[in-house]
Amino acid sequence: MRLAPLSSPMNPERVEAEVLSRLRQHIKADVALGPEIDLIAETQMDSVALMEVIADLEDTFGILLDDEALQSVVSAGDLIHAITTCPTRKAH
Repeated sequence: MRLAPLSSPMNPERVEAEVLSRLRQHIKADVALGPEIDLIAETQMDSVALMEVIADLEDTFGILLDDEALQSVVSAGDLIHAITTCPTRKAH
């Protein structure tokens, strides 16, 4: 897969709305979902489900998050930040 520089920054509000929407589809706990929520500890989502959400979001936004960015994701806000600051997009 080829990668290319991102041509323009992503809209943070759109990214947040999309991330929270996708997470709502996967969480098992009845929790108020916001950027500060711990994705594993507070949502009862397992790591496999989280990786499925991340892969889906990468496809949606046409990006590929690197390992360093993924390792820093603990909260929904971390995931939103990783997506909005991702320097590369997937090239077709």
